[in-house]
Amino acid sequence: MIERLRKKYRKNGQFNVNIGQKITDAARKAKVPDDRGIYLIYEGFDCIGELIYIGHAGTMTTNGIMKIQGIRKRLGMRQDGMYRNDFFIRKMKKRKKGISVAWFVTWNYAGEKVLPAFAEAEAIQEYYQSNRALPELNREF
Repeated sequence: MIERLRKKYRKNGQFNVNIGQKITDAARKAKVPDDRGIYLIYEGFDCIGELIYIGHAGTMTTNGIMKIQGIRKRLGMRQDGMYRNDFFIRKMKKRKKGISVAWFVTWNYAGEKVLPAFAEAEAIQEYYQSNRALPELNREF
C-alpha cells in the first residue's frame, strides 16, 4: 500500500518515533507539513511493521473550503480520549517498540485535489481487502 500511495501522492514522507518521544516532536523534527492528507501509523520503525492506524487530516465544509487542521497538527490530537503524545508514549512503553508514521499530502492549493477522507477510505478499503479487518486502532469506519 505504501508504495502505491508514494506514487500517487508526490508530496510524502515518513519518520520514526522512539519510545518515550512525543509524536508531535518527531513530526516537527521531520518537517511534516500542515497540508491536508492522510497518515499511516506502524508499530516498529521505517514503516515496515504492523500497520496499526490509518487517519486523515483535513475536512471540507459544504462551501468547498478546507478546515485549517493539517497533518502535523492532527497527529497531536486525541486518540481514545487522550492526546496522541500520551497515548502513543504509553502504547510504545507497554509494547517496548517505537512507531513510524508515513504521511501523504492529498489536498493542497498547488494541484493535489483528492479529499483526505476519500484517500483515507481507499487506504482502509485496501487494508480491509488484504486483512478482512480494520487496523487495530481504527475502532470503526
